[in-house]
Amino acid sequence: MLLLGSGDGRHIFQSIAERSDQDVTPTFFVLEQNVCLYARQLLFMALLTDSDALQTDLERAEAFLEVYGNAVIRARTAMRMREIGRLLKKKTVAVQAGEGDAAAEFLPNADLAHLKSKDLDQLVEIFESWERIEEISADDEQEAGSGGGESGEATVLARQYWDFRQRQLLRDRFDVRVQRHI
Repeated sequence: MLLLGSGDGRHIFQSIAERSDQDVTPTFFVLEQNVCLYARQLLFMALLTDSDALQTDLERAEAFLEVYGNAVIRARTAMRMREIGRLLKKKTVAVQAGEGDAAAEFLPNADLAHLKSKDLDQLVEIFESWERIEEISADDEQEAGSGGGESGEATVLARQYWDFRQRQLLRDRFDVRVQRHI
């Protein structure tokens, strides 16, 4: 199956789930314009298929939903995301070096060999940024509303990033918005 600019890996998971009773495993080719989307899809694949780090299906689903929908994540998920970033960086560097066996150790179903060298370099940068993710617990999130502390700063940063993204998307129309979804 060929996915062009889908921007969302849920299509892959849905297709695999629908064909789970069949003998043939589908092969997916994903083409995206933004390298961040490759990294995101690899992260989701790692979160949902890795049975070692998160024991139950519920924990895997919670981690998936947390990363998919939130700008602020729990400490356990941040720790797992840093570990996945490290493993994906190792996989990407192995692909760059032409070491196919080493690259197949983590997420053996994901083949990065068809990506350009420039895209692989960008993926490495993204995975390195995941290694620097700060841990923000649920208790810290509640304190963020009362102002102060690192968690409050992280929440403010998330709002600033949202505002910046809205300004870029809306450009001249930004100041005439009727509603604001924050």
